Amino acid sequence: MQLAIILGLATFVLADEYSNANAGGTVSIPLSVDGDGRYCAYVAMSGGANKQNFTFGITTSTGYTAVAGRACGSGCGDVASFDQSQSNTATSLPTSQQIQLPGGNSASGNLIREDCALRQANQSYWNYPNQTILVANQSDSIFGSGTSGVLGLGTNARSGQFGDSIVGKFLSLNPSETNFTYGMALTPPNAISKDSGGVLHLGGSNDNYYQEPTVAWKNLLPYNGSAMDADFQMDMDGWTATSNAGTLTRESGLIAIVDPYYSTTIFPQTEATLLYSTISGASPVSDTSTSKVWSIPCDTRISMALHFGDQSFTIDQSVLVKRLGDRCYGTIEGWKDTAASEYLLGSNFISNTYMILVLSGANNGKIGFAKRTTVKSKNALSTGAIIGIAVGGGAAVLLLAILTAFCIRRRRQRKAANPSNGKAEWDKELPSTPSTDMNSTGNGVSSNHSHPTQWMGNYAPQPMAWPQGSPTQQPLLAPQDSPSLYTPSTQSSFTPAARQSYISMGNGASPVLSSPNPPRSLHSPVSAHSGMSVHSPPPMYNTNPIRVVERLSRPPAPVHGQSGLSGYP
Repeated sequence: MQLAIILGLATFVLADEYSNANAGGTVSIPLSVDGDGRYCAYVAMSGGANKQNFTFGITTSTGYTAVAGRACGSGCGDVASFDQSQSNTATSLPTSQQIQLPGGNSASGNLIREDCALRQANQSYWNYPNQTILVANQSDSIFGSGTSGVLGLGTNARSGQFGDSIVGKFLSLNPSETNFTYGMALTPPNAISKDSGGVLHLGGSNDNYYQEPTVAWKNLLPYNGSAMDADFQMDMDGWTATSNAGTLTRESGLIAIVDPYYSTTIFPQTEATLLYSTISGASPVSDTSTSKVWSIPCDTRISMALHFGDQSFTIDQSVLVKRLGDRCYGTIEGWKDTAASEYLLGSNFISNTYMILVLSGANNGKIGFAKRTTVKSKNALSTGAIIGIAVGGGAAVLLLAILTAFCIRRRRQRKAANPSNGKAEWDKELPSTPSTDMNSTGNGVSSNHSHPTQWMGNYAPQPMAWPQGSPTQQPLLAPQDSPSLYTPSTQSSFTPAARQSYISMGNGASPVLSSPNPPRSLHSPVSAHSGMSVHSPPPMYNTNPIRVVERLSRPPAPVHGQSGLSGYP
């Protein structure tokens, strides 16, 4: 039973991961750039201990995902290859397939179904299980430079197998969704590094990356059997090139395909030849497998604006001139095939826009281009977060104000119940009244010593017995042996005569409090003055009047002892 629940939850999570691209929010897939300038995503095939990791170039020209197989070998550029025998989730299909990209790049092999996952920006994975994959056993210039496959984001309109594409599989698993949307924010070629190629947003566009009112939309044109190997095309409303030689313009009636798999933009050969004829020092130098290339002076100043509706998107020489060693080349090329009439807009154009594709079927959808904007900081707070912080902060301030008012009120109530003449309750002086226990000799100095009160245990007053012998014969505590707190139950009290007698002693003596502990050491000599024997404490004793403090934690007890002034006959 528990195993069934666990398996059911795992299946639910896997399906939910696939569906969250549109229904649950936008998924951010970080991109890298390989040695050939292809923008790539990190893909995991199979799973668990058998997971195999690859780098796949992204393409919009096909809906198939293809990976180099073990049988491909050097034909696939000696890249990391998929080993089906090590996967416990791959299922072979009884068919083979060939994919063709613009210009003749191709791969062919057997089809399988396999669980795949794209690595997200947060290092977790977006899973798309049971995906149709072409395992290539031969290839023509599709793989290489560390790139082991292609991630098809097209619709398979040419093969008629929409359900085998990532887009088609998503819509079949999510019938409530009317389309699958994705956006691309590619890093421009003059700013890329190996691991910072931009981001692919699956399940929607991210308006942090573009100026939303400036999106120029174009409907995708159905595949019509054109010689150009791409699943969809679109109308382009013209282009304008500006260089030192002047301005060259081409208007309306243009057909274009868009594919980030290619790092350059490719014009019909006659159009590219015309363009470079306006640049002094430009000359054709070589042909690739698909296109013609021109060398140009490295200080060439040129800009190219592509027009879509009422929007124009301009790229300049920082993108259109590429330096290789001590020579420079134009990144606008011409088709090698003179019959090709379409324009291919590669990553050098796409990276200067934010591109959005909304696909609802094999031949239905639209494409949009928007002007890029500065990306908001990852640490920036959303509007909702800011509102939440403001509301929470206001509530905290209100709570603090209420608590403060409550404390002030409680303090006033306590003061009203226990008045203390403006002094804190824990720091008020005991009343300075004569002890009723005291036997006066007329001058206010006791001739008898009662037992002083001592605080003990739970602070109940207890009589403290003097040691054997006359208290007048016991030595006083030396300063270093004196307790840090004197007995709080005794209070010095002087009659006027006693006070005058004490002052007239003239030797700096101070009244001495009785110690709560038995005296242990040093006593000072006895001196006689005005018929009174008085013990003189060491001169280091403070001559300031002693203040006995009562603490709230210890309620005052009745005074049973006498003054702390020790008299000797």
